Amino acid sequence: MRLLLFFTLLINFCPKAKSQDFYNVKFTGKDGVKYDCLLVEDSKAKLSVRMQFAANKKKYLVEMKYQSWPIATKDGGEDFLHFKAESMYGSAITFLSGQMPPGFTAPCFIWYAAKGKMSTTNPLYITTDYIKFTDKRKVELCEQISMLDITKGRLKPYFVEGDEEYEALKIIAGLNLKADEGLPPLKNIPTLHFIMAANTGDPLIGPSCAKDEENLLKELKGITGSLGIVLKPYIVNAKNEKDFSRKNLLAKIDELKAGPDDIIIFSYSGHGARWDDQKDPYPFMQLWVKTPYKEDVKNQAEYELLKRIVQLNSLSLSEVNQLLNKKGARLTIVLGDMCNTELGAKKPVDLENILNFGDALRSSTEIIRRDPVKLRKLFIDAKGSLLSCAAKPKEKASGNSTAGGYYTASFIEALRLAGTYNKPAATWENIITKTIDQALIYRQNASPDAVQNGMRFLSIKQ
Repeated sequence: MRLLLFFTLLINFCPKAKSQDFYNVKFTGKDGVKYDCLLVEDSKAKLSVRMQFAANKKKYLVEMKYQSWPIATKDGGEDFLHFKAESMYGSAITFLSGQMPPGFTAPCFIWYAAKGKMSTTNPLYITTDYIKFTDKRKVELCEQISMLDITKGRLKPYFVEGDEEYEALKIIAGLNLKADEGLPPLKNIPTLHFIMAANTGDPLIGPSCAKDEENLLKELKGITGSLGIVLKPYIVNAKNEKDFSRKNLLAKIDELKAGPDDIIIFSYSGHGARWDDQKDPYPFMQLWVKTPYKEDVKNQAEYELLKRIVQLNSLSLSEVNQLLNKKGARLTIVLGDMCNTELGAKKPVDLENILNFGDALRSSTEIIRRDPVKLRKLFIDAKGSLLSCAAKPKEKASGNSTAGGYYTASFIEALRLAGTYNKPAATWENIITKTIDQALIYRQNASPDAVQNGMRFLSIKQ
């Protein structure tokens, strides 16, 4: 039996009322057929689904119209929503390529709630038993496609030549521009290696570091998806306190094997420090959650012991830069969101209600999307390396748990603006300059007397 999967977000819980939302769903039917779906939210209760699949040596494309049927009831003690195809649309099933294969059935689906609230992270199931859900099965993939990541190439597989709905969706998604048409395919598909070290277990800055990890991974996932290249993450955090260590970070760096077309991005979010007599302007990363040394130093011998312990549990940003540049990747970027002060000084965390990040990225009249042409210039054409950190010697870097570190948030904002439509083309020099400048603005908005002047060393040709 051919099963059609439909994925939707309950609009009553969605603040977006003026724009259509796009979703991608993938699953394998009981007969082994793989289904790939594009969902477009039409209104509060009406949704449109395009699905492509291959069966019996034929390719099929089908359009489905769905009506939501929220039910105030329980299934196994859990709240859920019930959705099914609805005849009010006219023909609920339209095969756009070929005749409907025998046995094709459009199932309903159920979406379970968590603590009375619907969320895209909650389980989504399909079923053909509309009443008891005896054959319900969890889907393999359901994710919202960010408006930033929608390209013509990503929409086209779900539509046929001359499809009026495709033309309408292009305009809705801001795809009436021609900038990404005619891009030649990449001869070699590079990998973007992303190493993230985040002190998520620290009682003071842990939430801020976790936000940096989340935001960077999400942004790079969108960028690599738009470019059609591979993202390979290497994450070192403190979900298990002992995992956040110099040993584990060096192991991740050693694990990374880069090709000549590849990209490496390293980011650290945590406490940083420097020695009083240190000549290197870049700080070292404190790769521990619990302090591994005795803080009350009374004499020179105890100080030398402290220094040896710190060196065994830390790694300088400059050393990471050297190690990664030896990997032979085409582009290497090393970033550090940390203080550059004496050992023992804590990275401050500002109040949550001071800042509203991201205002520069969109307005009520503008849709910001990634531009594959600009992204190719930044990630495919560029060659060289960038080393940068959030603060100069004797300065602290800051952030909050809502936005993450000001430096990391500013980098994401500058990178996003540099790689979107309707914005001037930018270079990595522009990006890192805007990152440092904006981080200082955020820091001083939160604490007017504070200074956070980042540093950078850039050698990139574009």
